[in-house]
Amino acid sequence: MKLISFVIPTYNFAEFIGETLDSILQEDSSFYEIIIYDGFSTDDTESVVRWYLDKYDCIKYIRSKKRNNIDFDLNTAISEATSRYIWTLSADDLLIKGWLSYFLSALENNQSDIYLFPAIHCDLKMKRLYRYPIARLKGRKDLKVTLSNNRDYLSYLQLVRTSEGLFSFCSACVVDRVKIQNTDLLLEANGTCWRYAARIIQMSLTYPSSIFLTNNFILLKRGDNDSFGKNGIIRRLDIATTEWANAIRSLKKDPLIQSLLIKKVHSDIGFSTLFYIKQLHIKNQQDRIDYKRIVNTKYPAKSFFSWILLKIPESNLLRSFFILLLKLHFDKLFKIYRIYIKFR
Repeated sequence: MKLISFVIPTYNFAEFIGETLDSILQEDSSFYEIIIYDGFSTDDTESVVRWYLDKYDCIKYIRSKKRNNIDFDLNTAISEATSRYIWTLSADDLLIKGWLSYFLSALENNQSDIYLFPAIHCDLKMKRLYRYPIARLKGRKDLKVTLSNNRDYLSYLQLVRTSEGLFSFCSACVVDRVKIQNTDLLLEANGTCWRYAARIIQMSLTYPSSIFLTNNFILLKRGDNDSFGKNGIIRRLDIATTEWANAIRSLKKDPLIQSLLIKKVHSDIGFSTLFYIKQLHIKNQQDRIDYKRIVNTKYPAKSFFSWILLKIPESNLLRSFFILLLKLHFDKLFKIYRIYIKFR
């Protein structure tokens, strides 16, 4: 049995998937297999992958007979894995040289059920922009967290900074194959875009469990290429709020745990983001209806913040102000403080 099954779901990423495969294959292939699940791509993905199939026997290619969704594709793909661990990887992200030696070291010193690796965020051309830690490690490089009860889990939620601590970024997640394959399929979460992440949450809540966190950055995350954003920013925001909450509710956990999980997965979306998007991206009445649902999901209890977001109307003056900020590249400053105003 090999150590790692890389599981790569892809749809129309022919332009990027070769670079992703190269980043894996720069290390000794005796340690891993690569499973590519093609969700019925209409570009040249198959021809790109077949070039690699002719050269490397560690690659398995599965092509869907019809277009489904990321929840179906990813959860079908992981059922094909046979190694000790499953490492899900987006078809446009990259691993840095030396990733294997670092993972072997982490494995030797910190046997865990789940490993989370933070990414360096890049632009579309993979120019490195900034590091994005998953957890507050306070000067430590690595930390293994053992979860034995709900109290431990609440402490873990305080430790992680964003939804990536709850497995929202698939490329960051390495999980025990047997445990995740034996976790409930959560069919109720199908269509949320977060079904696999919710399954890992379910796995981590099956005590005892352990999670390895690190501030060693062995991933490069490609920006300006969000497949969840293909239907516009309002829908992308709906996926990040309403659909995430639906996925969490499918776990049917204790109300306190459920509410804290939802709060954490919503921590990526700040008040400034919501205010900015209202001023620049609401185009019609349907957008307003969707936006109201998003705000009410983010702020289930009425608050000053929700009042501002729902009551202050779109304004040409505010729109011009935000456009000016973008031209002055203030979005870079906002990103440092995790106030995201630039969705693409």
